[in-house]
Parts: sequence; C-alpha cells; structure tokens
Amino acid sequence: MIIPGIWKAAQLRSPSRLHVLGRERPIAVTLYKPVAAGHSADKERQLELILRSFPTHTGTFKRTQAGRFDHFDRVAVDLVSERLDGAEVLRVHDMGVSDGRTAADFYELLSSHVTTRIEFLASDAFPDVVVVTDDRAPGLTLVMDGTGEELVQFIQPPFVFNASKPESRMFPLNRALRRLVRRTRVERMLKRYRRGAPGIHTEQILLLHPRCNQLVDNDDGFSFEKRNVLSPSKDRFDVVRAMNVLNHGYFSSSQLARAVANVFDSLRVDDGLFITGRNQDRDSPVQGSVYMRTSAGFEVVATENDGSEIDDIVAAHRGQG
Repeated sequence: MIIPGIWKAAQLRSPSRLHVLGRERPIAVTLYKPVAAGHSADKERQLELILRSFPTHTGTFKRTQAGRFDHFDRVAVDLVSERLDGAEVLRVHDMGVSDGRTAADFYELLSSHVTTRIEFLASDAFPDVVVVTDDRAPGLTLVMDGTGEELVQFIQPPFVFNASKPESRMFPLNRALRRLVRRTRVERMLKRYRRGAPGIHTEQILLLHPRCNQLVDNDDGFSFEKRNVLSPSKDRFDVVRAMNVLNHGYFSSSQLARAVANVFDSLRVDDGLFITGRNQDRDSPVQGSVYMRTSAGFEVVATENDGSEIDDIVAAHRGQG
C-alpha cells in the first residue's frame, strides 16, 4: 500500500481524502501561504491541519488552535490586571507561539482588561521556511528551515515526505520511495541549491496566522520576532508567557532549567509574572501555573488542574538573593 500526500489546496477540502488506512496523509507546508491568503469557509481547520502534519527540523510539531487556552487565559489576565495594571507600560513576552493565533487571543483579552498601554512581543524559534525549486528538477520542491540550512520536507507529487520523521514500517513502499527520492533527486538538488547554481529559485514563507499578521501590521502594541526559548533575552518584561512549549516532550530537564533561568532573568525583580502550561487540544483542560518573580526565585500564585508539569523545575530555580 502506498500513501500519497496532500500537495494541492483542493485536496484539503475533502475530509475523506485526509486519511488512508487510519493514517493522516502528510501535507505540504507550502500550502500554508495560499490557504492563509484565501477565503475558504474552512480556512481555520485547513491551517491547523497543515501545521499539525508538519514537523520542524527538531522533530517538534506546530500544533495549535484558536481559543485553545481560553479559561486559563482568563485566570492569568485577571492576575495581571490585579497585580500589574496601572503602570506606565505593561511589557509582555509570549514565547513559543507557533503560528501566533493563541498569542492574538491572549493579547486581545489582555487589552480588554487593563488600562495600561501594552507592548506585546510574540516570538517563536521556527516561524518560517524557505521553499526551493529548480528548473532542472521539475516537480520537486524542497522545504528548508528558516535559516535555509536544514531540509525539513520534500515534495514529489503525489508524495510528501517529512525529513525529520521516518516513514512507518507499516508502509514499506513509502519507505523505499522516500529513500530513493532522497538519495537521488533531492541530493542533487540540495548540492545545486547550496552552491547557488543557476536555475535555483527560493521563496521564504512565514507560517504566521492571518490574525497575528494583522496585529503586527496594524497594531503598534503588538510585534513578532524570531527567538528561541533556550537563548537569553536582552529585554526585560513584566509578564512572560509560555504555553505548550516548556514541556518534557520537547526539552530535557537541563534544557527546561535553562529556559526557566532565561525567563527569570528577563522578568523585572518586583512581582513580574511567569505564565506556563499545556493541554492536548482546544477542549482539554490546561495544566498550568502562574508564578511571581522574587529576588530569591519564583513563587506560585495560581494553578489550574494540578499545575504545570515543570513546577518542580521552576521551584528549584534560585535568584541571586
């Protein structure tokens, strides 16, 4: 049995064609741009499907949904309003926002509850990809990470192959085809791309939700940057939020401790808030916590559903005294 992929937007409109033998068909991430720019009544679901099918070069997925953290967001916003409203400006950093739709949710809710001017930064480590085509390799499309260095997907219709995820052993023909295309056409095209050969064409695609893009373009209080949660921040914030990113599925304990230390250092000393948690999908409960920064470390000020899975790591972090 051969499992073809989805490489045309029209294929997304037929739910019966999205699965074969109970398996989701891989979807070309290159569809994100035309679907986001279109006016399909089912655009939200289609954008979610594209990202859900696409692993970054680290193997993580950009799974996200609008309204995913609604109840926990209200808890967090109430705390922010109670503790931090009234200053000249409220600086917020929302980390690991995927395509930014949940950042837009949080920003709009926060804006409706505080009187303070908000400077809101949304960030993600993998917000874009580079699409590569070659006049000498018609039909083949390579998708590189945003740096243009790492191959993340290759599309040879009717097949879509994710570079960081192997094909299931249940589908040996797909495994064989993937290996053949990767070792022949893909490798030849990669060599031409890396030396800048004539006939190579590239296009950067930003994987940001239209709502997030609209806020970036039209709201002076909202901005987006490419940032990694494992890298220190040069900026200082009143609130740092990290939803569905700081968890053991993505990072080791030592990496999570480093990320928590970065959050601590980026928060102002007196009662800056750190908001973190995760859930499985829009309708599932959030396991989350809100912490206050003190000179000695973090203090828990609110939890939901037994708190965040990194409570122990956050509690172990100590300030400089």
